[in-house]
Amino acid sequence: MTVMKTFGAVLGLLCLLPHLAVARLGDTPDALTKRLGVEAKPSFIKPALAQTVVYEYEYNGIHLYAYFWNGKSCEETYSKKSGSFTDAEIESLLKANNFGAEWTLRAHNLWEWNTTDASGKTTRVMVAGVISGDFTIYTVKFFDAYQAAETAEQKNRMNKF
Repeated sequence: MTVMKTFGAVLGLLCLLPHLAVARLGDTPDALTKRLGVEAKPSFIKPALAQTVVYEYEYNGIHLYAYFWNGKSCEETYSKKSGSFTDAEIESLLKANNFGAEWTLRAHNLWEWNTTDASGKTTRVMVAGVISGDFTIYTVKFFDAYQAAETAEQKNRMNKF
């Protein structure tokens, strides 16, 4: 009986995974629209970083904000309409964005994806985490550029006083 319950749980998970593991960092808006099978809506979010647009997608009970910088998805924030993400759903989203590498759990609900060059230098490439029930994944390059743009914008506002 335990084998049947386990099989049923695995089968149920396999049915759920394709619905979650569809958006990927690096997609263009058109590719993401095609992958999700739903139209993008321009978001009310106005990013500080030039050449960044944000689109919203609704599919399978999930609300997705996708940030596109220079035409490529570089940050995605997922929210469920009801409940929180399960460990299996988070694993599915991480797997969809691992590009053949492994994610490393750094702290509770915070993962990093690193690369190591020939000299042994490790570089953090992507970060993912769960904050207030939302799952966010982003490239470090985008995050650093976004933070710099926000800091510059804040300094600019302060100089006007």
